[in-house]
Amino acid sequence: MEVPSGNPLIENVELTYNDIEIMHRNLQEGSFTGYIKLSGSNGDGFIFMLHGGMIYALEYVNEVYQATPEWRLKNRAKNELLKTSTYILSPSLVSILSQIFAYDSISLTKKKLTTVLKELEQDGYCGIIQVIKSDISYYILLDQGKPITDSILENYGNIICGNRSLDALINEESKGKVKLKFLGQRQGEIDLKKKQVERDLSKIKNLIVIVEKGIFIGDALKVDNILMDDWYQLEEPGKKINDIIIENDKGNLIACKVQAKKNIGANKIYVPGRLLKKLETNENESLIVIPKAT
Repeated sequence: MEVPSGNPLIENVELTYNDIEIMHRNLQEGSFTGYIKLSGSNGDGFIFMLHGGMIYALEYVNEVYQATPEWRLKNRAKNELLKTSTYILSPSLVSILSQIFAYDSISLTKKKLTTVLKELEQDGYCGIIQVIKSDISYYILLDQGKPITDSILENYGNIICGNRSLDALINEESKGKVKLKFLGQRQGEIDLKKKQVERDLSKIKNLIVIVEKGIFIGDALKVDNILMDDWYQLEEPGKKINDIIIENDKGNLIACKVQAKKNIGANKIYVPGRLLKKLETNENESLIVIPKAT
């Protein structure tokens, strides 16, 4: 399911990295509520914002929404122009959309919209109902089982949030064939997923490359021992961290061996000179580093 659009400020405007940084800063200073969509060769990314602050940044990978650091999404613009859109939403709508990574697809086969709304309210689900009619999609967002409504607007983009519009959609369903889809979850499960996501996000680091030279340095990349200790604190007891996943500025992922080294700096990673070509990087460039525990 696609992230429903809100009321657009801009849509599909190709921007550079610097332009995106300026736009993001302006939205922060303007207490923007809604989301930024960044689209490029590596897929779509979303930065959800509430009163100028970030709630979550997500990427859409293999038809799955995954939380990621917002700087990781913006870094993609260093190698290509990204099609950029910004959509205004109400605080309650953006809060529900921002946790789409915690939702599961739930079958609604052969059920009417009125029945679906009653059942989801009874079970206290949060999530997104997609109503497809004649290849046009409308969306209803639920918070604790209740449709989110707005006292002023009937809709934000293709999100239905007015009582009159909701009644009209239910009435239209009775006149013709529609298809329903639902992504959602109960609040307790959402909270558990959020805790796991926060832990996983804290492991991802953006480190500066320092070229390591010498004859007997081996093939392992090296990070500061304090950073390694921090990673171990986030893992289950008994897990070992001997490997990391490297993502370079081109978005390529490479598995590498890793070792801890004292006093090299928590924001640096030592890379053997002979691996620079493999990693497609150079001294003083940045690499995204994700530990892999086994």
